[in-house]
Amino acid sequence: KRWKIGDWTDDTDMMLCIANAIIKDKDIKLSTIAQNFKEWFNGEPLGIGNNTFKVLSFKDYTDNPQKGAEIIWNLSSKKSAANGAVMRTSVVGLWNNDTERYATEICKLTHYDPRCVGSCAIISLLINNLVYKNQMLSNLTKNGVDASDTEEFWNSKCPVADNYGELLKYNTR
Repeated sequence: KRWKIGDWTDDTDMMLCIANAIIKDKDIKLSTIAQNFKEWFNGEPLGIGNNTFKVLSFKDYTDNPQKGAEIIWNLSSKKSAANGAVMRTSVVGLWNNDTERYATEICKLTHYDPRCVGSCAIISLLINNLVYKNQMLSNLTKNGVDASDTEEFWNSKCPVADNYGELLKYNTR
């Protein structure tokens, strides 16, 4: 049995790879994050997703990690939109400098699909807005009606969502 009480998934491990790289470099350097991902992959990763496994399997992954992610995405006929990156890049929302750019670049280390990239940017920016701009999501009503599922509501909470709206609809029909 691989899983023990208290174990966590690959998403947490990879989020820690990102956090440890930021702590080490006191900055966000994609090369350090990619090295951390590859070192983790060479260990005994629990629960690793198919997309991430394929990308990190490239022997020369750390030389050009985003290229590996792009190759895997192209091999899927540009249909692979796994969700692992959105779970691990949430930590980027705690970095209060160029959050959108870093979230998108870190996402592309393993997930190249524009839906993945847009989702990572949106979640990281939402977290950043909650932490640094004191934006609260507790008032989810508009004129007494639940507005949390409306595009207008979320665009007001995170303006970047509007930028990614069409991107997130990509290939979903």
